[in-house]
Amino acid sequence: VSPVGSHKPNTAVPQAYYNKEAGTKKITTETGAGQWGCSLAFAGQHFGIPVEVYQVKVSYEQKPYRRALMETYGAACYPSPSTRTEVGKSILKKSPDSPGSLGIAI
Repeated sequence: VSPVGSHKPNTAVPQAYYNKEAGTKKITTETGAGQWGCSLAFAGQHFGIPVEVYQVKVSYEQKPYRRALMETYGAACYPSPSTRTEVGKSILKKSPDSPGSLGIAI
């Protein structure tokens, strides 16, 4: 059993590899429940690329073990919407209790 999921590493590993080959310095991504974020964090750690993950806020709060796994693999994980982005700030200004969505995280 893979802690990062059964099939998501099949695309996360090549994405991290090709980004490394292209000279990418950091990968930023989104995740809903956290499986994709965990997979890309795993792959980023393997290839030495920092990973930043924006996770749907409701999942970020309800699934701290996913966040912990991403952080264990070296990723920085933030709730979405977030005060780290202009769009996030705008959404939170209108709706401070926004649970987030995959569309916002993207």
